[in-house]
Amino acid sequence: MTRRQNPAAALLWMLLSCAFLAGVAALGRYAALSGLPSPQIVFLRVFFGLMAMMPLLLFRGSDLMRTKQLNVYIIRVVISMVAMSTWFAALAYITVGEMTAISFLTPILSTMGAAFFLREVVNVHRWAATLIGLLGAMVILRPGMVELGVGPWLALASALAAAGSTLFIKRLTNLDDPDRVVFLTTLMQTPLALIPALFDWTWPTSDVWFCAMGM
Repeated sequence: MTRRQNPAAALLWMLLSCAFLAGVAALGRYAALSGLPSPQIVFLRVFFGLMAMMPLLLFRGSDLMRTKQLNVYIIRVVISMVAMSTWFAALAYITVGEMTAISFLTPILSTMGAAFFLREVVNVHRWAATLIGLLGAMVILRPGMVELGVGPWLALASALAAAGSTLFIKRLTNLDDPDRVVFLTTLMQTPLALIPALFDWTWPTSDVWFCAMGM
């Protein structure tokens, strides 16, 4: 079994990703409730993420920035910016628990997208898990029973965009290694995120700076 075909390793990485995502949500909500605009939260997150990856650039050199898939990166960056912007904006309206629960729609939508757009084979067990996940999302959102406010709609938009971004990641990793994908994506996101952040810039307090560095 190759590394690309190891479902147990993939499951472990997904569980770790979900755990870290919940932590980012908590820090993001704290920053939002402290009065920091969501575009600025997005910028600070990608900026400090880029700074954290600078040692990787020093280690691998300019080879880390070489790719034959620039057009795919551009599409992925735009979609991921939509996902991040709506995700952090939603945190100003709903709790971390609600945000995390709705974010679990992302792998469900990704599975459906992979089956329809990437022609991946999805067995009956994965379809059953996907259906159960969708039913769980309906229990949380209760459409038709309660009126959905701005927060849940933003969270749903984020989950949909994140699922689309995941499909492009799958394509990018066919040729580029994960380090290159993450670095180039963050490098391209940083100036793109700075533009809207400058229109409503608020100087963060010291505790919010620590939150931003932790995100």
